Amino acid sequence: CEMGGDRKYQLFAAGLLLCGCVNTLCMDVMYVMQGENSDGVMTPFLKPWFLDLVMFLSMAVVIFMFLGHRSSEKKRLALEYLRLDRAPPVNENPKGYIWLFLVPTMCDLVGTGIGNVGYAFGVPPSIYSMLRGSVMVFTGLLTIICLRRQLAAYEWMGIIITCVGLCLVSWSTSLNNASGAANNTSSPTAFMLTAGIVLIIISQLGYAFQFVCEEWLMKDVSAHPYEVVGLEGIF
Repeated sequence: CEMGGDRKYQLFAAGLLLCGCVNTLCMDVMYVMQGENSDGVMTPFLKPWFLDLVMFLSMAVVIFMFLGHRSSEKKRLALEYLRLDRAPPVNENPKGYIWLFLVPTMCDLVGTGIGNVGYAFGVPPSIYSMLRGSVMVFTGLLTIICLRRQLAAYEWMGIIITCVGLCLVSWSTSLNNASGAANNTSSPTAFMLTAGIVLIIISQLGYAFQFVCEEWLMKDVSAHPYEVVGLEGIF
């Protein structure tokens, strides 16, 4: 049973990596596409906040999955306690708990929006994907501060390796940009590239706050993952 649980988490991690790569590639394709504007001029599709809207609309659909899950779970518990000839327990959430989901929603909005804006500044897709790894650093630190949970030694080692990797990625990007400018190749300016990197890293701080809030909601408030995703999309 334990091995089955480990395999499940490994599949989740692999799915997360795969979806992250597909997401970055789709963003890159959208940003290089062009369309005719109201003046009849062909312009690139640089609408990062529209991508935010599409993401939240997709998340809102998950609320129907939660409603279906809750209905089936209530029926299952009713039959189980009927068989035991006992009354099912009343699981009431705190009054007004639904408004707690506004906090991770705002964090997700800021994180995704600012990250998309930073990517639109001309940061290469590979660099964007690697910079998103900084969320692990911020999440680890916020876990200590907000959740009062200590990290294991191997988790600290992962944070240190991530920090070193981020420094190397940023340094490599600046060198490649300088080389491109010297060869007169089309590349974003140093200011645009630096601003994009800074915005992407700031966006990961927003994601880190979101992850910490969601962990608190699912553990202390007993919110279902479908409920968290669906309500964030609706808000």
